[in-house]
Amino acid sequence: MALAAGFNWLLIFVACVVAVVLLAACIYVLIHYQHPDDGNQAWIPKGIVVLGLWLAMATVLLFPLDVANRAACSFGVAESACVFTLPMRELWFAIFITNLVMVFFLIPFTMFFWEADSDYTWFMRVKTAFLWTLGMAVVLGLAIGVAYGLAGFVEYPTQELVSGLLPLDQLPLLANYTGTDCIKPGMGLAGYNATNKIPGGLCDGYGANYAIKTWTLRVSLPVYIMAIQSVFGWILFLVFAGWGVMAAPIDWLHQYMRRPRAVITKSEFLNRARGLAQRAKEIKVRARA
Repeated sequence: MALAAGFNWLLIFVACVVAVVLLAACIYVLIHYQHPDDGNQAWIPKGIVVLGLWLAMATVLLFPLDVANRAACSFGVAESACVFTLPMRELWFAIFITNLVMVFFLIPFTMFFWEADSDYTWFMRVKTAFLWTLGMAVVLGLAIGVAYGLAGFVEYPTQELVSGLLPLDQLPLLANYTGTDCIKPGMGLAGYNATNKIPGGLCDGYGANYAIKTWTLRVSLPVYIMAIQSVFGWILFLVFAGWGVMAAPIDWLHQYMRRPRAVITKSEFLNRARGLAQRAKEIKVRARA
C-alpha cells in the first residue's frame, strides 16, 4: 500500500527510531547500575525507573522534534493549515500529564509501598501506600486549585485601534482627510464630515497616539499545570545542576589529593601476597584442629 502523500514520513520514522533507542538505553542504564542482589526481582520499581528515565529524555528531545515538525510543510503553507505534521500539541500534553502522574502518584506510591513495615501483608502495604499517596494528591490538588483560582490568568498588552465604517461612495470625501483623523465608530455611514470623525490618530497603528489595553484571560487548567511543572522543574534543575557543577571539580581534586602515592615493586608485592597466603593456610589449619 502506497504511503499517503504530503506526510513527512522521514520525521515520523526518525521519531519512532529515537523512541526505541531511548528505551533500550534506559534499560541498559538500569541493568548496568542495579545491585547484583536485585536481579530478577522488583520488576514494578524497575519498570517505573525505566519509564521515568525515558520520560526525562523524551521531554528534552521534544524540543528539536517540535522545531523540525514546524518545517514539515513548505513556507507557503500557513501553520494552521499544515495538517501533515505530527500532533505536537497533543504530544506535549501527553508528556506533561504523564510526568505529573509519574512524579506525584506512581513514584510516591512505589516508595510508600516498598518502605512500609516488613511485617505488613501485601494488602496492608497497598492500603498504606494508597492512603499516603491520596493524602499527598489532596494537598497537591488544593495547592494547585487555590493558585489557579487566584493567579490562573495571563495578561496580553494590546494596541487598541478605533475606527468606524465608511461607504465606498464616500471615498472622494477623504481628500480632506488628515493623518490624525479617524472615523468615529457607528457614525461613518452618514458621511465623512466634521461631526463623525475623531482626531488623535486612534486608528493609525504607526502613530504614537494609540491606546494600550491589557487583556486578562484565564488559561486552561492543563496549560496552567504544565506551566507550574515547568517552573518547578527549571528551579530544581538550576539548584541541583549548580550543586553538581560545583561539587564535581571539588570531588575530582579530593580524589587526586588522596590518591595512593606509595608504590611497591612487583617482587615486594609477590612476597606480601605469599605471606598472606601462608597466614591464611595457618588460620585454616588451626580452625580444623
